[in-house]
Amino acid sequence: MKTLLPYFMRKIGIIIFIICLIISSISGIDDFITGFTSGYNSTRLDKEISFESVEQDRTLNNDLLFTAEERNVAEFYGFLLALVGICLYILSKEKQEDEFFARLRGQAMIISVVITWSIFLVFQLTHWNTKISALSMFQLQMVIYVVVYAYQKRWKYWM
Repeated sequence: MKTLLPYFMRKIGIIIFIICLIISSISGIDDFITGFTSGYNSTRLDKEISFESVEQDRTLNNDLLFTAEERNVAEFYGFLLALVGICLYILSKEKQEDEFFARLRGQAMIISVVITWSIFLVFQLTHWNTKISALSMFQLQMVIYVVVYAYQKRWKYWM
């Protein structure tokens, strides 16, 4: 696998990824607060909770932090920039690049594709009516690649 970027871009890519992960998490804070308060209220009042009642409470509740449009924009750009950060990390050189690292990169890519598609197939078989965006699947694949490559590079062959 050909590396295109210098070594210092690895650190920049990780920083971008962490910042975007935080942005994506903050954009989902309204869902967390709604789910937490609905669950708390249903256990306190001993009533059954349903998706429709949570959505109705959410629309009546005006103290949400983000509008739906702001949340969608933050999620999209958070995913997209996180993907850019991971790509910067993946396409950067090692301190000493040789054939061994090229082989590890290839193996990690194959393993990440197999794991990602396995997760996708299991999820589709168990939750067939839920749609998964291609951007989130690609980001999952890149994260799995980084984890597998780091495992192979640091623990599998150096211990």
